[in-house]
Amino acid sequence: MKPIKAVYFLLSTDSSITANIYPQRIPEGAALPAIVLNQISRVAYDTKKEYSKSDESRVQVTIVAETATEAYELSDLVRDSMNATLPNTFNTVLVQNIAFQNEITLTDDNANEQGVFMVAQDYLIMYSNTSITNDLLLLEDGSYLLLEDSNKILL
Repeated sequence: MKPIKAVYFLLSTDSSITANIYPQRIPEGAALPAIVLNQISRVAYDTKKEYSKSDESRVQVTIVAETATEAYELSDLVRDSMNATLPNTFNTVLVQNIAFQNEITLTDDNANEQGVFMVAQDYLIMYSNTSITNDLLLLEDGSYLLLEDSNKILL
C-alpha cells in the first residue's frame, strides 16, 4: 500500500492532473477521465544479516478516458508527474527510486455504446518499508545517512 500512497500523492498534488484517482478500480458511474492505481507485485531486498528495509513494487497507473486524445494527453501528464526529485518523502513514504518501465494502450468496447480508451503505464518504485525515522540518521551537514546500506542521501 505504501507505493500506492506515494503515487497518489504525486498525482493528486499535480495541478495539471484534473482526473479523479482511484485505487484498484473506477466506481460505477464515475466521471471520466479517471486514473486507477494498482500494485502488481512487491519484492523485498533481504540482506545476509537481516530482513530488508526496502521493497520494490511494480505499480500500474491506468488512465481511462472517453477519447484516445484525452487518454494520451493525460498519460503524458502522469509520466511527467512521476519524474519526481528522488529520494524524497511522499505522503509519509520514503521513495528511493521511480523507474518508468512500459506503456500500453487498450480499448474497452463493452463500455456502453461508445467504449473507453485506456493507457496503462508500469513503474518500478523502490521505497522504505519501515518508518522513516528508523531508516535515516541526520548528519551535521544536513544530509541523511540511509542506515540500511550506508549511502548518504540528500532530502
